[in-house]
Amino acid sequence: MNKTIIILIVVILLIVGVFWYFDRGGEVIAPENGIAEEESSEAEGEEVAVSEVVNDEEVEEVREISVSGDEFSFSPSNIEVESGERVRIVFSNDGNMNHDLRIEELNIGTRIIASGQTDSFEFTAPEAGTYTVYCSLPGHRSNGMEGVMIVN
Repeated sequence: MNKTIIILIVVILLIVGVFWYFDRGGEVIAPENGIAEEESSEAEGEEVAVSEVVNDEEVEEVREISVSGDEFSFSPSNIEVESGERVRIVFSNDGNMNHDLRIEELNIGTRIIASGQTDSFEFTAPEAGTYTVYCSLPGHRSNGMEGVMIVN
């Protein structure tokens, strides 16, 4: 009898732990270069060129692309960049559920974020081609939360 109660308690604790884990946003996936931002005030779909000066030398210009997500779509759903271009994607969760934005073939993307939050990641655009952009949460992609990044 005591062994059954202990097993039951362990199972309940595991279930509660799993729900807690996913309720707080699930696994944090670090961007390829470790750069992540918490908030951005850029308007949806707006692109901004950003550069910075270090030791009197200009560092590579970064093109900023804002993307918003909700249940179950991205806006814009198609992103176009140039091969070799330095890009920062700023993702805003405008939905009611947790979401993220991933680029499948590059294995990079944002953290899973709650409604109202923003996250970003930077990368250098790869060779020309079409790359899949999607939300990695179960069921979101199959419900339409998918797009493309076209690299020219």
